[in-house]
Amino acid sequence: MDIGRIIGSVKQTSKTKFKIITPAANTGIVGTDFQVISDSSRQTFVTVATGKVTVTGTKSGGQVEVGAGQTVNCPNGGSTTPPRKADAADLKAINSFKTAVGDATNQRNKQIESAL
Repeated sequence: MDIGRIIGSVKQTSKTKFKIITPAANTGIVGTDFQVISDSSRQTFVTVATGKVTVTGTKSGGQVEVGAGQTVNCPNGGSTTPPRKADAADLKAINSFKTAVGDATNQRNKQIESAL
């Protein structure tokens, strides 16, 4: 992703590897609810609501593990910052997304059950 925002909820499995690649960082997702933003200056911001991710600077190669309630940023060509407390608005956006996905999944399941 060059520029944009991804919010996701990924279940942990031993068979699947999920990675988001931006100009500044590679983010490995391991069973988590998260957000990755890559801005116009090609800086990457990663926030985790639950679970954990690993963030590796594409130029520096330094890797940081980001846990629940934490955020990091990685400037293009720079090193990833140490994890720090996540912004409440970012955590709210991630949790709202997770709730919306859960509601949509429940609705779909009800439709399938009623069709049977």
